This record gives sequence, structure tokens and C-alpha cells, in this order.
Amino acid sequence: RRAVQNFMFKLFREYAKDKTFFVSFYNIGAVEKLRSLRTSRIGQLTSFTGTITRTSEVKPELLYATFGCLACNYEIRDVQQQFKYTEPPLCPN
Repeated sequence: RRAVQNFMFKLFREYAKDKTFFVSFYNIGAVEKLRSLRTSRIGQLTSFTGTITRTSEVKPELLYATFGCLACNYEIRDVQQQFKYTEPPLCPN
């Protein structure tokens, strides 16, 4: 959004000073079905249609973690996480 604001401010300084601008794309070509959306389209402008029937929060998944021992400051790297937050039971140092 900042790029659009800067562009309009350069062209129309007084008009754009107190305004907010948004960009919309129309008629960009082929419309794909939502079910046919694949990872090969990442990084490309894509138009798709579909019906949203359910939504949920996206939760990040922690795969590996690094911990620091509070007693000796030893750093324990690449502790594998298995479906839940897992701290090392003992300091290996």
C-alpha cells in the first residue's frame, strides 16, 4: 500500500496528502478454480474463483528449536519438536 501512496504523492502532492489509495485488478485473464490452485503459481498474479465454506486460524509449526541453559549459558541447538513444544530435560554440558 505504501508504494501506491508514494506514487500518488509524487504525481499529485496536494491531492494525495490526506487520502488513502487502494489498487484493484480487473479482467486479468484466465480464472482458475480454487481446487486447481497449485504451488507452481507461487509468486505469480493469479485470479481464482471458489466458495469459502469454512475458515480457521493458520498456526505456525515449530520443527527445530534452540535452547539456552540458564545455569551455564550452554546453547542446545536443533532440538526436534514432535507435535508439541519440547524442551530438553537436561543440559548436556
